[in-house]
Amino acid sequence: LRLSIASSHSLLEDTGVAMTEFSDPYREARASSALDHPNICTIHEVGLHEGIPFIVMQLLTGESLKLRLEGRRMPLDRTLDLAIQMASALDAAHAAGVIHRDIKPANIFVTERGEAKILDFGLATGTPHQNAHLMASELPGAAQLRLDGTLKDEMPDVTNIVAGTMAYMSPEQVLGGEPDIRCDIFSLGIVLYEMTTGVSPFKSGTAGETFDGILHKTPLPPSQLNPDIPPELDRIIGKALEKDRDVRYQTTAALRDDLSRLKTTQHAAAAARPEGTARARWAIAGVVAALLAVSALFGYLHRKTPPALMSEEHGVVLGDFANAAGDPVFNDTLRESLRVQLEQSPFLNVLSDSRINRELAYMELRPGTRLTDDIVQQICLRTGSKATVAGSVARIGSHFVLRVFATGCQNGEPLGSEQVEVDNRESILRGLDTISTKLRSKLGESLTSIQAYDKPVEQATTSSLEALQAYSLGIKTGSTEGKRAAIPYFEKAIRIDPQFAMAYAKLGAAYIALDSPERPVAPIKHAYALREQVSDRERFYIDSHYYDTVTGDQNKAIVALKLWLRIYPKDPVPHTNLGAAYGYLGRHQESLREELEAQRLEPTNGLIYANLASEYSSLGQLDRCEKTIADAQAHKVNNPVFTGLLYQLAFLRGDAPAMTHQLKNALGHPWVEGWMLATQADTEAYQGRLDAARKYTDQAVRSARQYDGDDTAKGYLAVGALREAEFGNRQRATKMTRMALAGETGQLVQTYAALALARAGERSRALAIADELSRKHPDDTLLNFYWMPVIQAALAISDHDPAKAIELLQASIPYELGAPKSPTNVVVYPIYMRGIAYLAAGRGQQAAAEFQKIIDQRGLVANYSLGGLARLGLARAYRLQAYPPEKAAARATHGKRAGSTAIAQDLAALAKSKAAYQDLLTLWNHADPANPLFAQAQAESRTF
Repeated sequence: LRLSIASSHSLLEDTGVAMTEFSDPYREARASSALDHPNICTIHEVGLHEGIPFIVMQLLTGESLKLRLEGRRMPLDRTLDLAIQMASALDAAHAAGVIHRDIKPANIFVTERGEAKILDFGLATGTPHQNAHLMASELPGAAQLRLDGTLKDEMPDVTNIVAGTMAYMSPEQVLGGEPDIRCDIFSLGIVLYEMTTGVSPFKSGTAGETFDGILHKTPLPPSQLNPDIPPELDRIIGKALEKDRDVRYQTTAALRDDLSRLKTTQHAAAAARPEGTARARWAIAGVVAALLAVSALFGYLHRKTPPALMSEEHGVVLGDFANAAGDPVFNDTLRESLRVQLEQSPFLNVLSDSRINRELAYMELRPGTRLTDDIVQQICLRTGSKATVAGSVARIGSHFVLRVFATGCQNGEPLGSEQVEVDNRESILRGLDTISTKLRSKLGESLTSIQAYDKPVEQATTSSLEALQAYSLGIKTGSTEGKRAAIPYFEKAIRIDPQFAMAYAKLGAAYIALDSPERPVAPIKHAYALREQVSDRERFYIDSHYYDTVTGDQNKAIVALKLWLRIYPKDPVPHTNLGAAYGYLGRHQESLREELEAQRLEPTNGLIYANLASEYSSLGQLDRCEKTIADAQAHKVNNPVFTGLLYQLAFLRGDAPAMTHQLKNALGHPWVEGWMLATQADTEAYQGRLDAARKYTDQAVRSARQYDGDDTAKGYLAVGALREAEFGNRQRATKMTRMALAGETGQLVQTYAALALARAGERSRALAIADELSRKHPDDTLLNFYWMPVIQAALAISDHDPAKAIELLQASIPYELGAPKSPTNVVVYPIYMRGIAYLAAGRGQQAAAEFQKIIDQRGLVANYSLGGLARLGLARAYRLQAYPPEKAAARATHGKRAGSTAIAQDLAALAKSKAAYQDLLTLWNHADPANPLFAQAQAESRTF
């Protein structure tokens, strides 16, 4: 089939406006040929014939979905079948880095065999990784001319206009935003709405009205237009049509999986449904009655047989609830509320969702797969756990029946079962409280323990099922799609219930995971104000985060974490966070001990692996660091921090190609890209190349503003300003500091700004910022005992009072090897400033000891610029040992002979100084003119 598609009439027939008149045949060819999926039309050839571009594609018989619909709705089973195929095709396209941008019924072909085929990738674009590939891949013969510009003037580049079809655009397409895979999900949601209702959710008389509907109007649930639509399909379509793409489905795979589960449920219900409505009602009532009778019999038999009790070493795997009540609010919500109840127990060890998702990956199942009885039992056996716990909810009239049961993994024997009937929907959570408490007793927990740790779930979480549903989705989404995707759900839970303490806490924790320094503060403050109503475990969680993030009191954070461990010694979270706290304070051996224990308790957690590898690196144990990362990757465990750690390992081993490889791997990934660009800036400065360092800092700032937020971008600016100040570029340092402080700024940016200004000689401004920081954060351990002594010492040095600087820096000695929170690896500042102070005081021997300390801490310092500057400080310190001020005075008093004697006595110090200068000049052999210290070092080295 040879089709000339110089302009696409299939776009024009739906659009009514000229914005999508042109479709690039070569773009379509490049995009389609990169894909191999049974539900995507195959491209066989592309070229030019007598000057006319053509594509040879798969011959299909059937009709477009547009013709199939024509104002008619489709049967539910046919809708689900086609929708799953379409979502599967888009998932394959997205996995290959291709975004379609024009999903609509006219671009979906339904074959005579009932297969869906997605057509027309003429408006396709790529993800950041794929765009270059799509635009530069080779095409046969004369077709390559299009890329060289021959036809460029004849056909507009669709990347420079609003792409898509008006009635099927996502809000971000309407607003001209950067496209991503979620715009295809929104368009597919519109198509599903038409398939189920026969009408468009947004299309109106004019383009303006249609766009207004897309941006601002929420369509009626499909079930209000088609009574055959189940509530779950309402939810699925509604989630696909969320205006905020952060709340929408984040992947087409997740959409497809929800559709597949619904299809399975519908088939099961149809198979079990007898003919006749009245007969069906009696059958359902009979089934419920039978279930109750069986449950009662089970309870009787269970009383006859003593349960196989749990022990503290055995884990519990929590399965999903069977929702026979037909209310989607129970999906995930009841499991999460049961988790909260069981995790209050110091006796039970509930397997974490991250561990469950890792086991699902080993089983070649997607994270977030529904945890059926069979799957849960397999996970239970694989992890060496003792029991599975699951539940069900059914409806009888206005009443609800809840059941929770525990089953042994090895032989499937019942360990305990509890059931309750509640009068209404609002009593569900109270009923779950009752039966979970009884189940804990049957599993062997003492009455004393249960009474001590049994906060009602409505107090520990929320009394609102809707808020708990949003929170549960946040927990689940965070474990399957990442913390960024979970944020909208926690925010929604808070909007529904502003008193929901743990929703605030988890929102703050999500921001912490994204390395956002300021955004966690407000939600964690809210959580702390509400902490009295939560369970003990959750209160420890909130308290430790509050002291760590809000007040900065690391000692109180450590106390809270140790209390947490005293009651819940098998919980890996406090071990992980305790390890981080010790690392901040420079207690790296203690940090390593805690991270090793956390890994023992949860051996498949990416964050724990990253923390453990980081501590090995800080301690200079590079081989163990590398092995830890390799072990994690061998177990299919990953963490974005691995990129930076592998980069630093390559730096420490002098492996430039490996460094470049890790930097390229980071590009296009939110947060990681900016962080790695800023890290490369540190490397350039370490090696004396300030021009290159500035360029990478600028790129890091731009990346952060695109992906991560203004506070992260300002952090990179502030680190850059501090770097300029240390290299003696005072004017540039002052300018960058002003940029970093523009608008609202957080504590970290202000701290770096104060130090940069102090080093740049801007005494009054530095002092004003420092005083304000001390006033606002009187309990912050690292601010007051690490950074403030450094800032005050810098001011004392600028006032020509090095003795005072040395005295001030005494307070920082216990923390000088700390790894404080920072945008990049900003470390060892108290040691460096003490070395500078000793130089200013003419005490060469003491200065040399401080600078050598920095050089010896290779794993901790890594590529930070102070590692390079310490070499200059060391050279100057040895030179000062040979020519201290008092010896210069002695030579002036006693003449040449005394001077010669003094020089002979310090010959060794001079040799060391010369060697240190040579070491620095070798390191800076490609330094640029922007580095004023390079010229100084060269001049000083020539005076020997």
